[in-house]
Amino acid sequence: GKVVRYLHDEGAEVSKGEAYVELEAMKMIMSLKSSESGKISHAKSAGSIISAGELLATLQLKDPSRVQRILPFEGSFDPFGQVVDEPEPVDEDVMALLDGFEVGCRGAHLVERMFQAFKNPDAADKSVLGLLDKYLANERSFAACGLSCRPYDELLRELIIEGKDSPDRVMMTMVAHNKLAERNEVILAVLRQMVSAESSGMSCMYVPDIEVNREADTAVLSKIEEISQMPSVAAQAGDYGNVRYLAQQLLDVMPTESYEERVSAL
Repeated sequence: GKVVRYLHDEGAEVSKGEAYVELEAMKMIMSLKSSESGKISHAKSAGSIISAGELLATLQLKDPSRVQRILPFEGSFDPFGQVVDEPEPVDEDVMALLDGFEVGCRGAHLVERMFQAFKNPDAADKSVLGLLDKYLANERSFAACGLSCRPYDELLRELIIEGKDSPDRVMMTMVAHNKLAERNEVILAVLRQMVSAESSGMSCMYVPDIEVNREADTAVLSKIEEISQMPSVAAQAGDYGNVRYLAQQLLDVMPTESYEERVSAL
């Protein structure tokens, strides 16, 4: 991104919640707001190119008591105590990847580990529904843009206008969308696991049973159906052809009889 301009002079007073700088990113202009009141010092100049995590300004607080103080440790510490390895939260890593963050691992590998850890169908339903819902919540407007052949710049303007009171949310939406290839990899891995489960006869563990009227299963199925209607042709708003095809394939291989009926037939 780029610093467009600072909204206060060097050393000026800035109030809590007041915008202090305007940034340009992805053809969007958005302002950042101060979290506290105080005197501002600029860390960059107008026109500077910036990247995520860079310092834009410092603030000499009007009320220094607002600073969280670091106190010396007064307890006891055993450097040779037993260290217990905590299991890695795979679900959290997959969700973070869908938010556009780097997690140090490929999405397909994380999804495979997540499916291996499922203990029952309800756990599978909950996790799969959460992943599909997060993916669609971010990509729904971009996919609709592709289906309607709407100009991409027009969509960006609409997102900015709708998120004018929460520019951070707009920024996070764009950060996630810019990682569409990685996000698609996660969803493709989920769909492949589900297609494989159907082929091996283990659909009761991983995918919604069409004939069972359970709320979670119905919700998962509706997400799969929505993905199957995404654009088939790549456009500036995104390429959803692979996830669309695999979602359609999953719908095609789903049995029309319930799990109980299949067990009885055996």
